[in-house]
Amino acid sequence: MDNKDKALILVDIQKAFDDKKWGERNNLNAEENTSKILQLWRKKGFTVIIIKHKSDNPVRYSIRTMRGML
Repeated sequence: MDNKDKALILVDIQKAFDDKKWGERNNLNAEENTSKILQLWRKKGFTVIIIKHKSDNPVRYSIRTMRGML
């Protein structure tokens, strides 16, 4: 497989989902593990696709002003 045939797709990795509203987490090392994988893929020049939900609605947990949102 050629490098251009590979992609890492990250979906909804943001601090909004670290809220107690979502319940107890079962993946406490998710951010650390994701960071390691992301660094490796970028170093190898593989494609990285990041998907995140953004909302301007202040009652939503993914509002643009939350920590961790870009």
